[in-house]
Amino acid sequence: MTLYKITSLLSVKIKYSAIRGGTFYYYRKVPVAFQDAEGAYVRQSTGTSDPLKAAPIIKALNSEAEARWTGKTKALDNEPLQAKGIRLLAQYGLAPNGDHDDHALDHFIESVVTPHRERYADEGEDIKEKYDRFDTYTREGLSPIEAAAVKLLNNPPVLLLSDAVKIFLEYHQKTGADFADDTNRNWNTLIDLLGDKPFMEVNRDDANRYVQTRLALGLKTGTIRRQLNSITAIFNKVITEKELHKANPFKRLTISAEGEDAEGGTPFTTADLTKVQAACRAIDDDVRRLIALQSDLGCRIAESAGLALSDLVLDADIPHVIIQIHPWRSLKVGKKNERTIPLVGASLWAAQRIRANATEGQTMAFPRYCSEDGCAATAASATVNKWLRSVKLGLSQRIHGSHDFRHSMKDRLRDVLCPETLSRNIGGWKVEGEAEGYGKGYTLARMKEQLDKVVLPAA
Repeated sequence: MTLYKITSLLSVKIKYSAIRGGTFYYYRKVPVAFQDAEGAYVRQSTGTSDPLKAAPIIKALNSEAEARWTGKTKALDNEPLQAKGIRLLAQYGLAPNGDHDDHALDHFIESVVTPHRERYADEGEDIKEKYDRFDTYTREGLSPIEAAAVKLLNNPPVLLLSDAVKIFLEYHQKTGADFADDTNRNWNTLIDLLGDKPFMEVNRDDANRYVQTRLALGLKTGTIRRQLNSITAIFNKVITEKELHKANPFKRLTISAEGEDAEGGTPFTTADLTKVQAACRAIDDDVRRLIALQSDLGCRIAESAGLALSDLVLDADIPHVIIQIHPWRSLKVGKKNERTIPLVGASLWAAQRIRANATEGQTMAFPRYCSEDGCAATAASATVNKWLRSVKLGLSQRIHGSHDFRHSMKDRLRDVLCPETLSRNIGGWKVEGEAEGYGKGYTLARMKEQLDKVVLPAA
C-alpha cells in the first residue's frame, strides 16, 4: 500500500496503485491461475491525477477484479477431476496420450512424481514405466489431480457426463441462456445421482434408477418426463456427433402411473380476466403490458417476452404481431410455431403502449427480459405468476399462472364456435393431419373476425 502526501497535514494510502505520466492507475498482479487469459498484471487508468478521486475508483476496480477472480476460482473448483489433470499437464507443456517432449516429461516427473517415488517404486524400476500405477500414486501421496494427470499421460481423456452436455449445447440449434440453464439443470440431476461417470458406462439400470429416484422425491410424472426428454436428447446428440457405438440407455423409459397425477391448467373466469386487463391498463408498466399482450393472444410467455420491437406491426390495415424464431429465442416446435396473429383488445393496447414507450435504439419489445444474448422467459414467468397470485390483485382464485392465458383463449374460442383449425393457427397448437401443413393458412381478416368475438369490454 502506497502513501501519497496531499498536504503537510493530509496523506492518503492507496492499495494496488501506481502513477504513470501523472495519472493514477489501478495496478495489481493477476493470480497465477488466470495469467494466461489476463496477463501477469492488470493495469487500468483512473483518468485522474487527484489521489482523493483515484482512491475510490481503484477500490471499485479492485472489487470488480476480485469478484471476477472469485467467480473463476469457483468454476475451477467445480471442474471435473479429469479436466484439472489435463490443465496440470498443460502447465508442463504436456498433453494426454500425446508424443511428449523429453525435457517437458522429465520436468513433470521431477516436479510431481519424483518427490513420492521412494514410497511406491521398487528398487531399480524405471519411473516412466509406472504411469499405469496411478492408484498406488494416490495411496502413496499424490493428490487426486496429480494422479489424474499421471494416468492421462498414456491414456486418452474419457468422455464424461460433464463433457456430454457441453457437446450437446455446442451442436444444438437452440440458443439462449434459458435453454442452456434448463438443459444444465436437468443434466445435473443425472450427475448428482451417478457422479461424473464416463458417458460410455451409463447403462439401462442407471436410467431406471434415475426414474425411481425422481419418483421417490415426489416429483410429478410430467416433470420427470420433461427431464427424461432433455437427458435422452443429450444422449442422442452426443452418440450421433461423436459416432459412438452405444445404445441410448434412456430411450423409451417407462414411468410408473405416468399422467395419473397430472393437473390441468385453470382458465380465468370472465370476471377475473376483466380484472387482470383493467389492472394492466391502470398500472401501465412493462410487466403489465407483457401480461395484457399475452391475455388476448393466448401465446406462450417465451413467445411474447422474446418479441423484437419490429414484430409488433401497428401501421398495417390489420395491426398484428409476428411470432417467429429469433437468434435469442427459439419456438417450442420450431418453424411450425411461427405465425402472425391480429392484435385486438388488450393485446392491441399493450402493443401500442410498448411502441409509444420505446426508447431510442431499443430493439426488443421487453428489454427487461430479452436481449441479443437470450430471452429470460423463466424470469418473466416468475414475475407474472407472482403478480397474478398476489392478494392485492384480488382474483377469485390465487392459483393462476401465465400459461392459464392459453387455456383461457382455447375456451374463449370454443365458446364462439371458432373452427378448430383456425383456433390452432391462433394459438400455435399442434395441427393434426398432413393436409393442415399445406398452404399459408388463414388470413389475418379471418382470424381477427374470430378474435373480435372474444374481446372483453374495457373496464
